[in-house]
Amino acid sequence: MTIPTTTTQEGQWVSQLDLAFLLDAEFNFTGTWIERFNLDDRDYSAKFEMSGWCWSRGDQVGVAIPLTRLISADTPPRQITWGPSSSELTFAMDRDRPGRYILHGKSTGDDGAAWKVVVKDLD
Repeated sequence: MTIPTTTTQEGQWVSQLDLAFLLDAEFNFTGTWIERFNLDDRDYSAKFEMSGWCWSRGDQVGVAIPLTRLISADTPPRQITWGPSSSELTFAMDRDRPGRYILHGKSTGDDGAAWKVVVKDLD
């Protein structure tokens, strides 16, 4: 399926993700994220509640978000849906921006669909 949008770059879906969370002493967190994208000159957004924890395995460090919950959302075009998902993301050095880090990994929707995720901070 081809989706005409400025939201794709080189065949990849690109959206803005705003995170707000509280981290406790055990490295568990709760918070929200808002995902935003533009499709056919129209802005769409959805707000999700999330919780999870930070983890360390050998020389890798990351975050686990076992489930998000949709709080509110714009009605998207019919080819796109909002829904709960889970994510497992690992910190890595950003090869394109020395001294900066990214989160990368996989998210899985409650419908079983899975997608690669790369989270970069904005300059």
